[in-house]
Amino acid sequence: MRALLGRDGLARNDETGGAAQSGEADANVDKQFKALTERVARTADSDLKEFLSGILRATETTLSDLKVMRERLDDAQAKADAAATAAQLARKDASATVIRADIRAEAQAAGAVDAGDVLPFINLIDVQVGEDGKSNIGELIGALKRAKPHLFSKVSTSATHAAPKPGNATPKNALEMTTGEYRAAKARFTRR
Repeated sequence: MRALLGRDGLARNDETGGAAQSGEADANVDKQFKALTERVARTADSDLKEFLSGILRATETTLSDLKVMRERLDDAQAKADAAATAAQLARKDASATVIRADIRAEAQAAGAVDAGDVLPFINLIDVQVGEDGKSNIGELIGALKRAKPHLFSKVSTSATHAAPKPGNATPKNALEMTTGEYRAAKARFTRR
């Protein structure tokens, strides 16, 4: 029995051959099998290379897209950080402005000659505001008033002159004045 390779590449048995042809046929089958294996390997390698090349291109595209997305994310994070910093500075400035206004108001209430002159003597860091919104500005103004009394006016309860009498503040008409009143008023105007 002899094995032959047909057109479709499959081995077939032929019962007419002898032993000598059997060896040649086996060698021929081995040769054809080897060629077929190489062809399949080349085709498989080519298909595999093409498949892997496609995967590599897709991976490179994905990595490129990820890099762009990372850059955009980093830019957005930087903008968000800058906005947060700006908002924090704005809150700090607004808080300092409110504290300065409170210091001026407390200084005015405490009798400061000029409330603006008190500001350089109060350190904003020393001002403490509680959760209830109350601060220690009054205590700081009191301490400043004891340390630098010249910044505050002395309030006196005793008056050295009489209080003005309530009355008519409109000037007297010259026709209604006596001759003496008229001469005195005329003298006052001509001296100027």
